[in-house]
Amino acid sequence: MKIIALLLILAVSSVMAAKTAVKVEKGSQLITLMEEYPGTYLVMFYDHNSDKGRISKARNDARDQILARHPDIHYYEVDVDDSEFQDIVKLINLDKVECEHRPSFLVLAQGLGYIAHGEDAITDIVKSLSSKDWFLAHRHQRTAKEVEEEKAAQK
Repeated sequence: MKIIALLLILAVSSVMAAKTAVKVEKGSQLITLMEEYPGTYLVMFYDHNSDKGRISKARNDARDQILARHPDIHYYEVDVDDSEFQDIVKLINLDKVECEHRPSFLVLAQGLGYIAHGEDAITDIVKSLSSKDWFLAHRHQRTAKEVEEEKAAQK
């Protein structure tokens, strides 16, 4: 039993280390990552020529209102004018003109998701992530420790 627990701890540790170590330099890498690695992804699309204050506000709001509540979400940022990321911009049919005014966000889990744009994008995502339907579709995978605690409580 101790060996199984140790293996589970090592597996979880390696997954967490891999999650933080993934650096994406091309759109094709981000697409592959989202296709092959399970989890929920939040991608902010912005235009580097647009208002820096709006970009910073969107970034800070995403960090404070979404990522602080859902630390298991994989977060990335994409400049829509970067030639290395045009494949993902085209794949999701992103309107680059909208990103000139305000960043857009892609929320994706298990191949399903949506794009949020505008002043209320972060609020909409927060509501979506806290809704029962989203929770059921993308619920937290329990750790070995949580399973053991639940078993102990049932005895």
